[in-house]
Amino acid sequence: MNGWMWTAGLTGLALTGAALAPRWGLTSPSPTPHAPVGSTAPAGPASATGPVTMTAALDRDAVLRGRSEVRFVTVTITPPAAASQTARRDVDLQLVLDVSGSMADAGKLSQAKRSAHYLIDHLAPNDRLGLVTFSDAARRLAPLATPEDRTRLHAAVDTLFAAGGTNLYDGVQTALGSRSQVRDGAIGRIVVLSDGHANVGRTDPGDLAALAAAGQVAGTTVSTVGLGLEFNEDLLGAMADAGGGSYAFIGDAADLAATFADELTSASAVAARSAVLDLRLPPGVTGVEVLGWPATRTATGWTVGLGDLYASTPRTVVAKVEVTAEAGDVFDAVHAHLSYVGDTADTVDTASATARARVTDDAVDADGAINAAVTLMAGRAEGYALLERSTRAYATGDVDQAQQALSSAMRRMKDAETAADATGALAEEVDEMRLQSATYDQAAPTSDAGKAAIKDGKEKYRVRTR
Repeated sequence: MNGWMWTAGLTGLALTGAALAPRWGLTSPSPTPHAPVGSTAPAGPASATGPVTMTAALDRDAVLRGRSEVRFVTVTITPPAAASQTARRDVDLQLVLDVSGSMADAGKLSQAKRSAHYLIDHLAPNDRLGLVTFSDAARRLAPLATPEDRTRLHAAVDTLFAAGGTNLYDGVQTALGSRSQVRDGAIGRIVVLSDGHANVGRTDPGDLAALAAAGQVAGTTVSTVGLGLEFNEDLLGAMADAGGGSYAFIGDAADLAATFADELTSASAVAARSAVLDLRLPPGVTGVEVLGWPATRTATGWTVGLGDLYASTPRTVVAKVEVTAEAGDVFDAVHAHLSYVGDTADTVDTASATARARVTDDAVDADGAINAAVTLMAGRAEGYALLERSTRAYATGDVDQAQQALSSAMRRMKDAETAADATGALAEEVDEMRLQSATYDQAAPTSDAGKAAIKDGKEKYRVRTR
């Protein structure tokens, strides 16, 4: 991806792509956590009825009997490798493009059109593409069509112009209205691009998230892309979570082509759809929070919606819990159960795993039984949760609170490195937070640099905790 720069109206302030990259998952690869060494935790039961496997672990291989303490659990979901897939999945993808008046600014619509042309030219032979636009109302410019209809698709894109308001609901609803046209065995995907706030038609965030959720239930994943600095990232992120897809913040419209291509590539590599993780907490365990993922409290723990799972792309869920082990020699911290729609047929497969630790009466043994990999992942996830909290404080103008939360984030990551004996493993990410701290001091949250920092911090929390 191209690097980019936001420059505020303050002398010497220049924030480059290294600090505020628009697509973190691609431009700033995350450090690989160290593998656990010499784990002494008893293995918990695990099973799988399909190709997706799952493991669960506590950040301590042993817990002290009778002591209540806050601990972390990781659940890692591993889809099959790409090589094991029978073939690339055919994709029925619909672009839902904002053509409101604000898209005429800074060449955004021109770049969106170029990116759509690029996507048309890079469809696989059996893929299909449709085009829906929305401003004051939605309009279907092109039904799902194969690459053989490139001329018609290109012509439809050439007709786009910017005018009017932002009827986001109507745009998504119009695209979902054709979901019955998705072919059996193909992956249905809707990619929504918007640069502004929903201000026409139904604008309630709950209604928009529910609409995206209805698409996932019907078998069509909804992904969202926010362009520029004036859109509502909380809304688009919630829609992507509800729709089972991805959310991306794009600061530079020149990066749109790569983002659209990413969506096509990921859709073609779907290994499981509508994945849902049920975290069940046994007696002696109280749930505190799930980091990074949308989680719903249940009577026994949480339900976490994971959406689509992609070949060769593991997903990790980090949960913070309070544990108290009383009796027995082993302690179960969480029972994890995964359900998903299978790769090649609409059948529901499952996987399960249990995070288990030894119970000891020796405090030195318990304190020293560190699972390095889980400890590092937990520290990293909690660090990004604190970063996200800091961006929200900064957005309200409370710079002191934002800096305090950011300092806590960096300290949490460093402490995790020390505990896991993994010095430097998170150094690159801590350095990025220092740059974020400089932004807080030098730029107002209403400036371009400030807005970019807010959107970027929220996106990093979503991407890097998963």
